[in-house]
Amino acid sequence: MSDVKKSNSLYFNEPHLENMKFVSNDNFINDDYDGKVNIELSSNINRIDDKSSNVKLTLLLNKENEDYPFYIEVTMTADFRYEKNLEESVIEELLKVNASSLLFSYIRTLVVEVTDRSKFSTLHLPFMNFTQSKKSDD
Repeated sequence: MSDVKKSNSLYFNEPHLENMKFVSNDNFINDDYDGKVNIELSSNINRIDDKSSNVKLTLLLNKENEDYPFYIEVTMTADFRYEKNLEESVIEELLKVNASSLLFSYIRTLVVEVTDRSKFSTLHLPFMNFTQSKKSDD
């Protein structure tokens, strides 16, 4: 039996919170709320060198608007490393899809924790398909 060493193409340091804002809407009337949320995501990828990049993912939830019970803004960031010999298209996909998906998992947890401590119902954000956002960027 031979040892098979699997190679992982993407490594990251521990993601960290760069920005978080929660604003409760004191004028919100709960009777009118249908539970829907407005989710906006944006990512910012900065190349550090030929085998690493910094990725930031920002969530804007509900904007600052009277139609929603609260507004949340969160930015998570991490440095990602990858193999130097990867094709540019593979690196782009790893960063846009995999890195963003990983950072979003941390953001989802923060949103649950913050909304659980608010006067409103706990919000569990849905999983996001970052492959579709990549295709719409093309």
